[in-house]
Amino acid sequence: MKHMNHKNKLRANLLLTFTIIAAYTIGSDHVWANDVTTKASAPEGAANEIKTAAPPPLPTKKDLTPARMPILVDKQSSKIEFIGDTKLFDVRGHFKKWSVKGSIQEGRLQTLTLSASFMTSSLNTENKSRDEHLCKDDFFNCNAFPSAQFSLVSLVPTKVGGWNAKGNLTIRGKTHKVSFPLKIKKTRSGDKLNFQVQGEAQINRFDFDISYKAGLLKPSINKIVKIPLTFSFSTFAPKSRVSTAQ
Repeated sequence: MKHMNHKNKLRANLLLTFTIIAAYTIGSDHVWANDVTTKASAPEGAANEIKTAAPPPLPTKKDLTPARMPILVDKQSSKIEFIGDTKLFDVRGHFKKWSVKGSIQEGRLQTLTLSASFMTSSLNTENKSRDEHLCKDDFFNCNAFPSAQFSLVSLVPTKVGGWNAKGNLTIRGKTHKVSFPLKIKKTRSGDKLNFQVQGEAQINRFDFDISYKAGLLKPSINKIVKIPLTFSFSTFAPKSRVSTAQ
């Protein structure tokens, strides 16, 4: 009888032990299952986010605008001159020191931007005493106004195959609008476009306070001063990107 009781107690203890172990195992499996579910759901959610993410915005007109390329000026074949007409002879000179900056899109002249600066004291008429006089107050007044400037506003084709340039010219601190015709020849060399520009502007010198007056041994000078120009520049423009437009 005692032996049977001992066996029953042993069975009860074993059953209790198995019950505790089973309960712990089931609880642990549940926790692990939750962990696995949580971890497994993260990639799925990420995948869903990727699938439902908004598409990138379409490029705007600004994004599609071709890049502007700088122009490279060939000073060896460029010259900015001025001609003053007198009753006895014409005075012809040029500026030795000047600079030009500009850019263009795909070699299209209508997109050209350009600004130029001329050092007035660099004027040269092949006559030293005359050059010194031209730097005085009744002409360029080089000490007070060491530079003259021009900025291009527009360049449009004409019906006769030429071009018309409009811009702002500043001399002696006075700025006036100018307009003048141009002939422009365009050639290609590999991925480079070359432009040869020829033209002539005419200005009224009194608009810019160039007040020189005739006198004893001083010839009269026409109020209209001519500004002939020969200007060459090039720009990088690959064939695959150049527009057929001018």
